[in-house]
Amino acid sequence: MSTKEKILDVALTLFAKNGYDGTSVEQIAGIVGIKAPSLYKPFIAR
Repeated sequence: MSTKEKILDVALTLFAKNGYDGTSVEQIAGIVGIKAPSLYKPFIAR
């Protein structure tokens, strides 16, 4: 599973559990195992 797929999977799980407003970038990044600023890199068009 790619980092992008992991991010999406974790985000979906947290959004379902906590709602969009109850989920932080830091939470998603922490579970994926990356730093919060690195969360955006897989989504930048190349």
